Amino acid sequence: MAIFGTAGDLEYAALVAENKFINRIQLEIERVMDERQLKQTDLARLLGVSEARISQILGGNGKNLQARTIAKIAFILGLEANIAFQKSEIFVKEQADKEERKTRKQKAA
Repeated sequence: MAIFGTAGDLEYAALVAENKFINRIQLEIERVMDERQLKQTDLARLLGVSEARISQILGGNGKNLQARTIAKIAFILGLEANIAFQKSEIFVKEQADKEERKTRKQKAA
C-alpha cells in the first residue's frame, strides 16, 4: 500500500472513515465548549485530567480518544452521546463492484 493509500483501497478507506469519525467527535466537543464559553483548562478541571490530556483528545488524530472518555465528556457537559450507524458509501460501492466482477466472471465462463 502506498503511504497515503488509494481511493479503491479498503484499508485506506477504513482509515479515512476512522479519522472522519474522530474528527466529528472532536469538532462536536469543541462546538459545545465554544457554546458554553469553556476553555480546555475548564474542561480539564471538570474532568479531573491535565490540560495536556484535553489537548491530546481535541488535537491531532485523537489516537487515545476512547468511548468511555467521550461518554464522560458528554456527561460533564450535561449531554448524552448518541451514535448511529449507517451504511458507508464506500462499503456499498465495494460490494456492488464485487458483484459486478462476479457477474462478469460467470458470463465469461
